[in-house]
Amino acid sequence: MVLEYWIPFSGGDARPMQFIVDKFNASQQETTVTMHVIEWAKYYPKLLEALAAGTPPDIAIVHASKLAQFKSLDGLVNLSSFDKEVAFEWEDFSPWIREAVTFDKNYYAVALDRYLLMTYYNKRYLKEVGLLDANGTLKAPIGEAQTLRFFHKIKTYLPSKITALGQPIDNVFPFWIWYSLYHQIEGGGAYIEDNKAAFNNASALKALQFLTRLRDEGIYAKPINDIQGYNMFKFEKSAVMLTGVWATWNFEQNEALDFGVAPFPQVFDKPAAMSDSHTLVLPKNAHQPSHERQIAAAAFANFVSHHGIDWSLAGHIPARTSLQNDEAYLKHSSRSRYKNYLDMGIAYPKHPQLGRCNDALVTIFARMMQSDQTAQEALTEALAAVNTILATNP
Repeated sequence: MVLEYWIPFSGGDARPMQFIVDKFNASQQETTVTMHVIEWAKYYPKLLEALAAGTPPDIAIVHASKLAQFKSLDGLVNLSSFDKEVAFEWEDFSPWIREAVTFDKNYYAVALDRYLLMTYYNKRYLKEVGLLDANGTLKAPIGEAQTLRFFHKIKTYLPSKITALGQPIDNVFPFWIWYSLYHQIEGGGAYIEDNKAAFNNASALKALQFLTRLRDEGIYAKPINDIQGYNMFKFEKSAVMLTGVWATWNFEQNEALDFGVAPFPQVFDKPAAMSDSHTLVLPKNAHQPSHERQIAAAAFANFVSHHGIDWSLAGHIPARTSLQNDEAYLKHSSRSRYKNYLDMGIAYPKHPQLGRCNDALVTIFARMMQSDQTAQEALTEALAAVNTILATNP
């Protein structure tokens, strides 16, 4: 039996996933899994198109934040129906994970990992400007004023060819950072409630104004794209980058780069950072595959989730708590300590239109960061966009 498996890992993290697939194929003779890597930007449109046509893959990666959309389309097989045949061990997942994959009191996905935004910093540069402690770790700023002083000190004392914050601004990063900062403010964080935009408030504006301050005070580099942002940090053209744990393996490819990783900055009242999870699902197929085929697909998904330590090569945190405490994972201190910050990870609301709302804010906030648009103007535009989406697509 040959099963088709789709993944959106078009970067370096396709390698550890292929390793896991090869392990599965070698572990038994009944099932062969063929992995198809689809470019990230094209992945969800292609998966949704295949679902609508009734010809999706047997197994697919879907972010936890997008599960509600697929569930609303009746596009997911209920994995709880295979509990007698497949030992998913749902209790091995944290409440955060179980809540993310549960609909109607049933599990519709098995989680592979957790990830969240972190602070990557160049140790050599920050040591030069006195921002490391005696142990060579970051003296993390706390609060808005300290964080701004932190970046201005880097900007002032390092050569002008080194950017303080080499952050992509033409894509999802401004939205991710805003969403994280918004949740750091007491009373903030509401996004979609009662099928309406719930961020028409001072906290949402305050978080967005911090981003425009970074822009207006020259902390950000000139407009750069995703690849440029990662390469600037990787090849020591920037001192700091705020990105996800998945960047670890990429940065390690430059052996000359001495970098550290710290939690996402606490700019406001409490720690918080955008977090999500890659999950494995069985998309519903109009051709109604046999029960035997679905069990084989579910068994593969379960196998992958049990090999989260192999997957952690890319930097992701294994979803299973047993793996987070496994000696094989703990010995990788550069990665295993990431799990200590999971409590600051914030989830997205479960809403079938979440993806469209997020995409709208990604576009609006990226445009704001590349122009002189004010935070208030961008927020007003964002509210209108989200309310329009929710009103026309309940």
